Amino acid sequence: MSHEDEREEYGGGAIEARHGYIPAWLLVVYFVLAVWGLYYAYTYWGGLGPGRIYETAPPDSREVID
Repeated sequence: MSHEDEREEYGGGAIEARHGYIPAWLLVVYFVLAVWGLYYAYTYWGGLGPGRIYETAPPDSREVID
């Protein structure tokens, strides 16, 4: 029996684990999510939130300048 075919049992045989590979489509999903996360963090991190800064508008004004 090769190393890849060996199975390990946990929980009295309720869970079986074996050495395998990660499918290419799953690696693509990981990569796309990582790129999207970096884009989202760069584009939307910070900005106007609690304690908004009102630029060039009078302090009494509720106008938010983007």
